[in-house]
Amino acid sequence: MKANYSAFTSASLSKSLADKADWSWAIASQSLSAYMPNGSAWPRISIVTPSYNQGEFIEETIQSVITQGYPNLEYFIIDGGSTDNSVEIIKKYSKHITGWISEKDQGAWDAVLKGSKMCTGKWFNWLNSDDVLMPNSLFNFAEIASFCQTYKWISGGRIDINKEGYCVRSTCPWIRSPNLLAFGQGFFPQDATFVQLEEFNQASQKVPKELKNIFDTALHNILLSRSKPLLTTAIFSSMRWHGKQLTSNDAIRAQEYRLIRSLGFAPKLNWQQKVLHRLSQTRFHELVIQVTRLLLSLGLVKADDFDALVYDPWARKYELKSARKAYLSNNF
Repeated sequence: MKANYSAFTSASLSKSLADKADWSWAIASQSLSAYMPNGSAWPRISIVTPSYNQGEFIEETIQSVITQGYPNLEYFIIDGGSTDNSVEIIKKYSKHITGWISEKDQGAWDAVLKGSKMCTGKWFNWLNSDDVLMPNSLFNFAEIASFCQTYKWISGGRIDINKEGYCVRSTCPWIRSPNLLAFGQGFFPQDATFVQLEEFNQASQKVPKELKNIFDTALHNILLSRSKPLLTTAIFSSMRWHGKQLTSNDAIRAQEYRLIRSLGFAPKLNWQQKVLHRLSQTRFHELVIQVTRLLLSLGLVKADDFDALVYDPWARKYELKSARKAYLSNNF
């Protein structure tokens, strides 16, 4: 096992970046203040990156985290014993990482759990080694969390990028699809969904260990059974789509979805919701979205509403609204 632990501070990072001319990419985000606008300290955010043989992408992932400039960040990389150049890249940035290990594990979920046990933050998320954080996303998230302190998890949107890193679309599922607001069965982008560490530790214990692909879906369904998330239009991350990622295997995903449903890790639907939800997974998907939207507006589909923090560019601020009303009015 290879391991390295080092202290992380925004000031030391900025200085060392400035000292290295070959790090011209590194324009670190600067904290405007040592304290949040409301005068409180920035909450500690813990990020874990599980990785295995992702040397092609992991450097960009690391850069996106350590250049946030966020003053109360801890960042762990849990490598599964990579045989490519991943460890060499991790070592390159070791001074700016709270801790890292490289040893054989039982897959990505095992690595996430291993990393979470090292964390001490109030908020937690994991960032896969082919994904990236958007600039200033941690500052943005911290202010949102401060504005709405009663929520134990917060889910926003992300940018989808291709293998080369080109932005191909934006994904904010509760805006694009009525599944969550109509059926209570939505999709939460993992890399854009932050959970209080204590809540994650409790919910993660119920995730079936046999899941190797969509363990995040199981986790989110378990979280949903415990409390509602705060939805937001904020974009926190970018997910890279390429042929080698776990989520590219449709057969395994379908098999694990069936397992999740059989174990009860999915919201129960009434007959009306079941019909619409089943049709939404067919070639009539777009038509079903339009019909469901109409039924929602008429109050003919019943599901719990959610709170949403929606950014108003004209007022230049976030506003807390009914997610259903925001969705139906296109008010986002």
